[in-house]
Amino acid sequence: MNIDGAALVPTHPNDVELARLGDEIGPDGRVLPDVPKPPAVSANPGDAGRARNDAGGVQINAHTAMTSWQGERLDVGWAISVLHPLAAHPLARPPAS
Repeated sequence: MNIDGAALVPTHPNDVELARLGDEIGPDGRVLPDVPKPPAVSANPGDAGRARNDAGGVQINAHTAMTSWQGERLDVGWAISVLHPLAAHPLARPPAS
């Protein structure tokens, strides 16, 4: 005699009603929400990216991923003044009242 384990699990009447209505029930028993369909992707997405780069004037070549850093030391004071809008930049500070 073959006993199916799923047949031994009690089913709540609400689960049966939700399944009848087409809602999906997750493994924890909660109703899964409807999700949008994923966007369509072309057969060759590389062509779409290449066309977008060409239209924007972006040129990808062997030197694209190379850095222009030549090993010089980092000027931390300059980096902070450039990256933080209120640090060491008199025009970026609010006027004194």
